Amino acid sequence: FSPFFFFLAASFLGDMSSMSTSSPKKRKKKKNGENNHEETPSSSAPPLVSSSSSSVRKKDKSATPSSSKKRRRKPSLSSFREMVLEAHFALLPHALADVRVAVFQLLQDGLMKYSLGLRGVPISLFDVKLAPGSQNGFIDGTDPRVKFVVNLRALVFVPEISKTLIGRVNKTQRSYVGLLVHGLFNASIKGKDMQDATFLENSWQFQGSKIEEGTYVAFELLSFDHNQGILSMDGKLLKVIGPPDT
Repeated sequence: FSPFFFFLAASFLGDMSSMSTSSPKKRKKKKNGENNHEETPSSSAPPLVSSSSSSVRKKDKSATPSSSKKRRRKPSLSSFREMVLEAHFALLPHALADVRVAVFQLLQDGLMKYSLGLRGVPISLFDVKLAPGSQNGFIDGTDPRVKFVVNLRALVFVPEISKTLIGRVNKTQRSYVGLLVHGLFNASIKGKDMQDATFLENSWQFQGSKIEEGTYVAFELLSFDHNQGILSMDGKLLKVIGPPDT
């Protein structure tokens, strides 16, 4: 199967230690300027798979506190979010031999790739199951594809501008410093954003500390971009966290 899956609904649940529930009864109004994004399958996908389609929208959610007073959610210090998702799939007949296997393969193909619908990178999936009433699928008019709805949860890395991240230096140049965040995501700090650090002998010096390959540094996220699912981030140096691992 080609890398084709789309999350149709995502509900922000805060950081990994906090959870909330979703309810299909109440619909939350969209904020001004908030658009629903639609993704298309890769042009390199086989013809049978590339004929599938889907869209992205946010899932409804309701407050969990039993009291009438709303609880204020504390700002999360983590860039990881746990989300409740609802995914819609349009499978062609050849995939109906084992729907669960087909769905899992499509979901796995979407891991570690930036998703516009989630505004982040899904890291792992769990509690994957067919939605009630979708065990046998359904068809729409003369469309040969069989539609299925899947409920699941996902751990997603969500980059946020101005947030502080920690990266491990994997390259030092006079014009920039290359980083790896959480051992997974590429980031860089341009020379002009290295504060008052100086570049000497293939390494940077900052406030009495040496920045070289393996050094851990904290940086403020200034911007990020994604190309074909690959996330890249740019930041500004804040401080040196620790020396290279020994």
